[in-house]
Amino acid sequence: MKEKKPKNQTNKMPWDVYNHITEDDWKTFVKHYFLPESLLRSEKARKSASCNKNPHRTGQKGYNRKRLDWIKDGRLPPDAALPISSSSSVNSSVTSNVNRVRKYRSKEWILAHQVQNKEGKWEIDPNDTEVVEIATKALEYIAEEEKGNLSFEQGEDALTKAIGKKDHRGRVKGTGGMVGIKKVFGPCIRHSRSDHGEASSENYESIRASVKKEFEGELEKRVEKRVAEALQKQLSTLLKIGQLNSISTPILDDLHLNDSARVDLNLTFT
Repeated sequence: MKEKKPKNQTNKMPWDVYNHITEDDWKTFVKHYFLPESLLRSEKARKSASCNKNPHRTGQKGYNRKRLDWIKDGRLPPDAALPISSSSSVNSSVTSNVNRVRKYRSKEWILAHQVQNKEGKWEIDPNDTEVVEIATKALEYIAEEEKGNLSFEQGEDALTKAIGKKDHRGRVKGTGGMVGIKKVFGPCIRHSRSDHGEASSENYESIRASVKKEFEGELEKRVEKRVAEALQKQLSTLLKIGQLNSISTPILDDLHLNDSARVDLNLTFT
């Protein structure tokens, strides 16, 4: 296989440009890259990346290192920095990180999608209309929350509300790295059965009584119908063999037979 020369380095190979790469390293990499499983993995990653409709503009730094830049140039306050955890304060560190994310994640997502214009100002590309719309909504929700006019449920903040859906449990947007939803929003608050025991018991009894009444009513109707049908069949047989001259039925009236199923009864035995 012919070796490809790096872009803008037409006369040099990678091991000539980068001191940490040897010729053997490069050949091993090329061989591994074109393995069927490697190509399959690459294609899967390419499709996954195409699902990211609004990629950030942080470049190689990513959120964690860009956050320091945002604090340095005044676009974020100093308390937006990630807390430094230690073995003696793990719980407090987790709590402070959750609070930090709830306070700054939406703003950081907006900053990560800004680019510097010709005047040197940072802004979202006006042509990126979807990101502009999300950022505008997020800022409105942030302002409403700060005024006390808006509150968010578990796993929700201004960003998720602006986007229109909650984050995937495996990875949360606007945090940098593979950060799970529990580390961002804290553990999910679950209510025990005892919290709703009384209400659940009342609902259960109400539903049970309603179902029982409906079942008994339906059963009664079916039994009456079967009895009426059996009685009419027996009476018809008696008429045919001459043991009854005519039929009159107050009994069948009580069994709620329809007109087509009734016969007049004047029981006269022969």
